[in-house]
Amino acid sequence: NSWFLVRRASRRGGMSNPLGTAYGLSSSPRHATNMAMRRAACSVAHLTLVLLAAVELPFGFAKTHNSEERAVECWRPTFLTRATLPVLASASHCREVCRQTAGCSFFAPEGFRCDSFSSCGQKREVAGLGPSGLGELLPRALQPLGEAPHRCAWDGERWGARRLGLARRALTLHGGGELQRLLIEGGLDFAHSSEFGDCPVGGVTLRLLHVWAVASYHHGALPPVGLSTNLAFAFESPELPFIAELSLVLDVEWARLLESPWGGLFFGALARVSEGLCQRLASTNQVPCAAAEGAGGDGCDLAAVAAELGAEGGRPSEETLRRARSRVTSQKCTPGRQLGELLRAPGAAQLFRQLALSAGAPPPDAASEVDGADGEVLGWSPDDVVEPRSIGAVAVREEVVAEGLAAIGLAASLRRPAPGAGGGTRPTALELLVFVERLKGPRHVSGFFNEVTENRCEMDMAAHFHQVFCVISPAEPGPDFDPIVVAAHMTSGLLVHPPFGPAAWSCPLPQDSGVNASNPMTVEVLDPTIWEMPLMMEVRPLPSKDLGEKVAFAACPQPLYRLESHAELVKDWIAYHRRLGIERWTLYDLDGSGAAAGLGGEPGVELVTRFPEELGSERLQAGNAWNPICLEAIAQTQCFWKYRGRAKWVTTLHSFDEFVVSARHRFDALSVFNSSVLSSDRQVAVVRLPAVNYGGQPSQGSTSEAPLVQRFRQHDGRLYWHIVFANPDVVLSVNTTNARVGWPFRHLSYWEPEALRVNHYVDALGARGGPRVAAQFRHGEPARSMAAWAGEWLAELRDKRRALALARVDRLALPLAVLGRHAALGGFGESFGEGASEGPLGDLDTAVAEANASLSPVARVVLGLSGEAEVRRVEEALASAFRAADLDADAALGPGELRALALPEGWEAQLRRRDLHALGIYLHAWLAEDLDWLAARLLEALDVAPCDGAISLEEWSRGILRLCLKREVLAAASLFAGRIASMDGFGG
Repeated sequence: NSWFLVRRASRRGGMSNPLGTAYGLSSSPRHATNMAMRRAACSVAHLTLVLLAAVELPFGFAKTHNSEERAVECWRPTFLTRATLPVLASASHCREVCRQTAGCSFFAPEGFRCDSFSSCGQKREVAGLGPSGLGELLPRALQPLGEAPHRCAWDGERWGARRLGLARRALTLHGGGELQRLLIEGGLDFAHSSEFGDCPVGGVTLRLLHVWAVASYHHGALPPVGLSTNLAFAFESPELPFIAELSLVLDVEWARLLESPWGGLFFGALARVSEGLCQRLASTNQVPCAAAEGAGGDGCDLAAVAAELGAEGGRPSEETLRRARSRVTSQKCTPGRQLGELLRAPGAAQLFRQLALSAGAPPPDAASEVDGADGEVLGWSPDDVVEPRSIGAVAVREEVVAEGLAAIGLAASLRRPAPGAGGGTRPTALELLVFVERLKGPRHVSGFFNEVTENRCEMDMAAHFHQVFCVISPAEPGPDFDPIVVAAHMTSGLLVHPPFGPAAWSCPLPQDSGVNASNPMTVEVLDPTIWEMPLMMEVRPLPSKDLGEKVAFAACPQPLYRLESHAELVKDWIAYHRRLGIERWTLYDLDGSGAAAGLGGEPGVELVTRFPEELGSERLQAGNAWNPICLEAIAQTQCFWKYRGRAKWVTTLHSFDEFVVSARHRFDALSVFNSSVLSSDRQVAVVRLPAVNYGGQPSQGSTSEAPLVQRFRQHDGRLYWHIVFANPDVVLSVNTTNARVGWPFRHLSYWEPEALRVNHYVDALGARGGPRVAAQFRHGEPARSMAAWAGEWLAELRDKRRALALARVDRLALPLAVLGRHAALGGFGESFGEGASEGPLGDLDTAVAEANASLSPVARVVLGLSGEAEVRRVEEALASAFRAADLDADAALGPGELRALALPEGWEAQLRRRDLHALGIYLHAWLAEDLDWLAARLLEALDVAPCDGAISLEEWSRGILRLCLKREVLAAASLFAGRIASMDGFGG
C-alpha cells in the first residue's frame, strides 16, 4: 500500500516525475500501468517509510501526522480495524474513520494507516509478556475520539423518529420481499453513509436489516436447495467479519447501548439474522449452530445468560447487564473475533431477543406504526441541480485486491441540493457509478449466488457491504492541500430483482473542504480495511459542446451485436422513434458492428463500440461470450447516468424489434404522454409501459424487405410490463424491465395500452418456435393500424436508402463483391433518416478495411479473411453447438435433433443459441424465410454423400460454412443485380 506514497508525491511535486516514470507509474484515469511494476514501487516506498518512522520516535510509540488531540497512554488497547488510506493519514482523517467504525473510541494515525480501538487500558498489565511479546508491556499513544460509541444524534430529530418507526416495522416482517419494499420505499436503502458516524448503533442496525433483507428475499422465492426464507449468508463471507458490529456487543456497556431506542432494534436485528443463519445451516446439512467451531463447550451457553436477564422482568439493572456481558465476553464464543461465530453460538438468538425486549423493541409478530412519518425530508428533491461529469473514458478499471477484486468506474455526476424542503441540510455530493467484480468467481457455497445460479456479469455481492470512503482533492492541488476523507453514502444494489448491476456511491463535499465542485477534481474510492488499492478517477465538467438544454427524450437500449446484419431494421427503428420525439440515442455494440451498420456518424446517435473491451475485464468479456445480454444492466445503467443533466426522460427501449405505439395519438404519442402523464407529478420518476408480442406468419403480400410494422400484424393478446421512461437525474440503477430511483421518488405503472404501449415484434429475426408457437398470434390489427400510418412512411424511407445504396455500388468496384455489399449497406456514417443524402465515400483502402471489420466471424472464415484464432473459435463454437444438440450422444444429429437446434422453442432455448448468433449464424431466421418449419430442406442441404438421413459433425461444420458463403454471395449478387436492373438500356 505504500505505492500511494510514490504516486501522491509524484502528483504533488514532492518527488520528481522521472521516478514515477521509471517505475511505470501513471496518475491517468486509465491506470494502464503494469501491476508488477506498481508493487515493486511499493517495496521501495515501504522501506522509505520504515526508515522515516524509525527516526526520532520514542520506543513503543508511533509518530502521528497533524495531531489534533492530545494523545493518551493506552495499555493493551482492544484493536478493531486497520484502515490504509491513499494519503498520509492525519488525525482528522483517522478521526473520520473512527467515527464511521461502530464501537471505536480511540485511534492512531501512523503513516498511511489509521488504527481504530474500542477500549484503552489505563494501567500496566503485569500478567507476563503475552502473545505479543514486549509490546504488551509498553503503552501505545492513542487519540480519544471524544464521542461515546453508543451516541445517536438521530434520536432528537423528526426524521430520526421516522427511521426508527420504519426499523421497528421491519423487525415485525417475515418475508424478504416485504422488507425489501419497506427499505426502498422508506428511504432506508443504504448500507453505509456518513450519517452513520452520528449514530453508529443506528447505522449498524440498518446494515443488519440489509443483510437479512437480501438473504431472505433472493433465496426465499425459489430456494435452490430447500433453504429457509430466513437467511444470513453475508456472515459466511471471510472478508466481512463485521468486527465493528461485534465490538458493540462485547466492548460497550449494554446499559449505555440501550439508552437509545436503536439499541433495542440492534439486538432485535441480531436475533433475526442469528435465527436465519442457524436455520440455513440446518437446512443445508452444514455444521449446525450448536456444533459450530467455537460455539458451545467451555460454557459458551448464551441461553443461560438470556434466562438470567429475563428473570428480573422488565429492563434488567445495570449490574445485571454488566454481569451478563461479562459472561459473554469471557466465554470462548468468538475465537476468531467474528460476529458470525457469536451468531452461531447456542442460545445467541434467545439472548439478543431478550435484550431487544428489555429495551422495548417489538416482538417478531407485533404490529408497528411509523412514527414521525411527516418529518423533515432528507432525500433528493425535484429541484436539485444535477450536473453531468466526465471520467475521461468509457470505463476506468483498477485491480483493488490483487487477484481478488477489481473496481470499474463507469460514470459521475454532481448533485447540488435545492434550498429548503430539507435540501439545505444536505451537502453538495459527487455521485459515482461503480462496478466491483470478483476475479475468481464467488467463494460462497450457497450464500450470494452459487455456481449454479451465478450470473457472470453481476457485481460482487459482498462489495455492497463494504464500507467505502472517498478521498477527494482538486485535480491540481496546491502543495499544502490536505485531501478530504469522507464516508461514502452507499445505496445497496441488492434490493432489486437480479441481475445485480453497478452500485451508486455518493461522496459528500463539505462546504469547508477547499474543493471547488465546479472544477476538475480527483477522487479515490476504497474500503480502507479490505482494498489494497483505490479506484482513482479524474472527474471533470463536460466540454461545452456536449452541454446545452435538456432534451425531452433519449433512449438507452440494451447492448446489441451483429448490427450490420440488421442495418435496415435498426435504421427503421431510430427513424420512427426520432419522429415520435426521441432526440438522443446511446447505442452500445458488443462487437464493433455499429459503425458497419452506418450508425457512427448519425446525428443524435452516440455509439459506444466494443463495450466488453472498453470495460477492460477478462471476466466480463468471458461473461459476454457466455451470453450477449450479460452486460445489459451495466450498459443501461451507465447510459442513464450519462444523461443526467442532459435529458428529462430516458427510455429502456431494448432493441430494434420494439416500437412505442399509440393507436390514439400516432406520431404525437410522446408529446401527449409528456404533457398528460410525465409532467403531472414531479415525484413520479419512473413510468412503466406494457408491451404485447407480435409475430407468427408474415402478413399476406408482405416480403422480408418490408418494415416490421407491415410484416407482422398479428399479436397474442397478452400485455406485460416491459420498458420504462425514467428521469435519469434520480435513477440509481436500471434492471431489464424496471429502474430504481432515489428516495422519495416513486414509480407509476401506466396501463392505457391504446394511448401508449410497446409492440414487441418477437419474430423479427425469425420465428422463435415454429407453427405451434406461431398459432398463438391470432389477434389481428384493424385496417388503418400502425402498418398503414407508420409502415408506409418507413417503406418510403427504405426506398430512399436503397437508392443511395445502389449509387454507392458504382463507386465500390464490382470485384469486391461481398466486401462491397457490406460496405455499401453500412453507409459509413451517412445519414439514413429523412435528411439522407449521398456523401463522399473516401478511399477504397479504407472502405475495404472497414467492410472487412464489419463482417461476422463466420463470414470472414468462409471468405478466407480471418486469422487462425478466429478460425479455431468458429470451429469450436460449431462443435460445441453440435454436441449440445446431440441428445442421444451417437455422434450424429437426426431430423428431430437438427430441428431442435435450428428452431429452439422458448426463451431459454433461444438464449442457448446466442453462441451461434454471435458468429453471424441465424438458423431460425433462415428457415423462417424458406418456411422450412421441420428443417427438412436444411437436413437435405447438410447431408452429403453418403446420404444417410443424419448429420455428422464434419457434415454439420462444413455444411454450415458452405451455407453461410452461399448466403453472402447471393446477397451481394442480389445487390448488383438490382444495380444492373436500374441501368437504362443495355450495352450503350
